[in-house]
Amino acid sequence: MGETVHRNSLKPGYKLHWYRIEKVLGQGGFGITYLAYNFNLERMAAIKEYLPIELAVREGDFSVHPLTDDHGKQFHWGLDRFLKEARTLAKFEHPNIVRVLDVFEDNHTAYMVMSYEEGESMQEVLSRRKTMEEAELLNVLIPILGGLEKVHEMGFIHRDIKPANIFLHKDGSPVLLDFGSARQALGVHTKTLTTLVSPGYAPFEQYYSKSDAQGPWTDIYGLGATMFRGIAGMPPMDAVDRSRTIMKDGRDTFVAALEIGRGKYSERFLRAIDHALQFREEDRPQSIMEWKQEFAPAVEPVTVPKQGRTVKPEKQATQRAPDIILEQRPRTQERPVTSQGEPSKRYVTRSVTLVLATLMLVVIIGLVWNYRGKLGLEVLQTGQPTQIQQERETSGTAGVRTRETEEEHSVDIKMLLFEAKTDFEALRLTRPENDNALDGYRKVLELDPHNREAQQGLGTIADKLVVLAQHATAANEFTQAESYLSEAASIVPDAPNIQLARNELNLRKAAQERAAAEVKAKQDKALAVLKEAETAADKGDALAALTKLEQARTLGAEATAITSVRDKLHKQLELLAAAATEDAQQALKAKDTARARTALARAKDLKKQADALATP
Repeated sequence: MGETVHRNSLKPGYKLHWYRIEKVLGQGGFGITYLAYNFNLERMAAIKEYLPIELAVREGDFSVHPLTDDHGKQFHWGLDRFLKEARTLAKFEHPNIVRVLDVFEDNHTAYMVMSYEEGESMQEVLSRRKTMEEAELLNVLIPILGGLEKVHEMGFIHRDIKPANIFLHKDGSPVLLDFGSARQALGVHTKTLTTLVSPGYAPFEQYYSKSDAQGPWTDIYGLGATMFRGIAGMPPMDAVDRSRTIMKDGRDTFVAALEIGRGKYSERFLRAIDHALQFREEDRPQSIMEWKQEFAPAVEPVTVPKQGRTVKPEKQATQRAPDIILEQRPRTQERPVTSQGEPSKRYVTRSVTLVLATLMLVVIIGLVWNYRGKLGLEVLQTGQPTQIQQERETSGTAGVRTRETEEEHSVDIKMLLFEAKTDFEALRLTRPENDNALDGYRKVLELDPHNREAQQGLGTIADKLVVLAQHATAANEFTQAESYLSEAASIVPDAPNIQLARNELNLRKAAQERAAAEVKAKQDKALAVLKEAETAADKGDALAALTKLEQARTLGAEATAITSVRDKLHKQLELLAAAATEDAQQALKAKDTARARTALARAKDLKKQADALATP
């Protein structure tokens, strides 16, 4: 197979500032990554170009522009964020995170220059070997966690962690690549593009939620999926497919790493991977620190140096010892003693205070017991819980159940919204039954009657139906247009755009009816004129016949009908010409010269007309 052709990319040899483009290393939703040669430093670099495929396109002069004016605001907002993020990422200095060296603008877009790492990707290793040993996977995972933790501390998430974006040096040390998809986890007001995900490695929230609903748990899922790939030899089940089975059967059909890797990998390691791959984001570890603790007993403990100095996590990440911080339990406080072995005065004082406090508590309990009737307290001597206790327990149980129900509803709503959006984009607006966008949004409103996104979704469906009706009207498909408008009106009654579209439909129908009537009148007139032409042809009146045929043609008579009359006229003229010739011969025999001359002239004229009709 030949090399992949990237038609929207800069071509090899193109000069960009002091870089020369050598080839395309990869292309994703946010842009294209090139291998480039730095003339100044005489070294290779990786350059990420901001070119979001859903918003922009490259022109013939290599400049990048929004697809339409409507995309301009999003494109320039993303461009500004790309520049800001590149400058922030350049501050990260970690041996296991790719280094951002520079950022600049050109071609109406921006470029992020990163160090070019030599070696091979984890994806290439797995393609060759299918799986990796636990020790190998930990040697990849633990250093990456150390670097990624620092990225998260700055408020960024990677959002595209997968084997292809983890590079392995010849000594086995890993580097996390491609931060061109990174997004700040906080303060983002635009909706995440659902197409910019890696199936199997992206959690469900990347398909449906805004970026501020994503966080460290999103990257933890990607890392967990990457480890799963190294265990199972294939990526985990895609999050969208998991959501469909959950919606349909009420259960997650995801096959856990614990089942696949049992006996070959440690149970603790497998359980930590499965924890990272939980479907709901709140069920996963919420931070790198939290997740690292789950691997702690499975790896070598961190050796604490003498003099009590702490080894930096990033330094540990590059060594054999993993970047794991073990929880240290505080020692039990011992009873203080004096140098002679007797209890200290402070301890004696505390003991006396404790005795007095106990006596006071006994007195208070007794008073409460004696005056329990006046205080309104009910205590059952049988040892059964009081009514208040029962109410509290019942209330607590109900509260837990309510929270669980709310959480289940929240997940159901998110999945229903995602399904409805998918159906809408596929134009499954109201059909097929029970598998369309309208049913999806209505199910959401049954669970949450005030859900704003579902309410807006219904309006969007109605608007789309109106647009489809307008297209059908323009194509004179009036029955289909009426059907679309009726469906739209059933969703959002009395919407102004529906009435406007209906008015347009009625006007178009009336205009078509008038046009049809005019065409019918012309057709009837053409038929009448053709009849007159045929009568003239039968008489051999070429002038009258041809005049009527021209009128019929102007009125839109069928060409075959006109040709038929012309043929009839041609035959009639030939017959008349023959008859005139015969009359001339008879006149000559009778020695009627004048009559013969007149007959020959007429025969000649008729023959000429016949020959003219025979010519196409």
